Amino acid sequence: MHISEWIIRSTARIECTKRDGKCSIGTGFYFMFYDNFKQRIPVLVTNKHVIKDSFQGKIHVSIMDNNQNLIIGRYETVIIDDFENKFIMHPEDNIDLCILPMFESIKRVRKPGEEVCFAPFTAEQIPVGTWKDELKAIEEIIMVGYPSGIWDDINNLPIIRRGITATPIGVDYCGNKEFLVDVACFPGSSGSPVLIFNDGIYTKKSGDTIIDNRILFIGILSKLYQTIQGTIKKIDLPTTYEAQVQMPINLGIAISAEKVLDFNDILLGMLKC
Repeated sequence: MHISEWIIRSTARIECTKRDGKCSIGTGFYFMFYDNFKQRIPVLVTNKHVIKDSFQGKIHVSIMDNNQNLIIGRYETVIIDDFENKFIMHPEDNIDLCILPMFESIKRVRKPGEEVCFAPFTAEQIPVGTWKDELKAIEEIIMVGYPSGIWDDINNLPIIRRGITATPIGVDYCGNKEFLVDVACFPGSSGSPVLIFNDGIYTKKSGDTIIDNRILFIGILSKLYQTIQGTIKKIDLPTTYEAQVQMPINLGIAISAEKVLDFNDILLGMLKC
């Protein structure tokens, strides 16, 4: 599988039914944690505001055969009741992240001769510490998700957007574990993973040219800046598609990917119980 095919299998479209009867759409992506015995713990990561006040959710998962060949056009829709309460919230109120353990959902859709096809990110793909500081102040990025709810509903494929970092990844924007991205942000993009993707060649901050492929998971889209009545304001990315007069300025706020790692101890603690 080429790395670009791996990327397009990293996300899941999330459809929520809210308690007020409204429906919303957001993006989730797969992440793999490991316990002390190196057992895999797959989860779906998204923003808290995506699943807020939802009593039912739908997640679309692709299917492959036992030889790990993707079955084109074959996917299952997992319906989960009491949706919001199934998620584990990030312990910090100002970190707009939550995770859904996927063991039960995978078991529900698995059939003889088939497996769930998903491509999870791992801790090894997250630049932290000095590695993070080695990235350039401006990096080309891609974002994977479902802007304005658009997707390939026949083949269960997301939409890829392209942009650049608008503030350095290695510098906490306004003192928060965030950075800005210059990329088109629309309702449905909430929870989209932000990646550095280099196919075949890239240049390091030192100026060295590397002949290789590279995928770095650097952030999660959470908010955007919009012009509202002449004033630029920071708002949660909407998850519904009502007519609005606000003007986006294509600046999104991404949570640093390293904040996903905060869930590790929480999951391990739950497994011990």
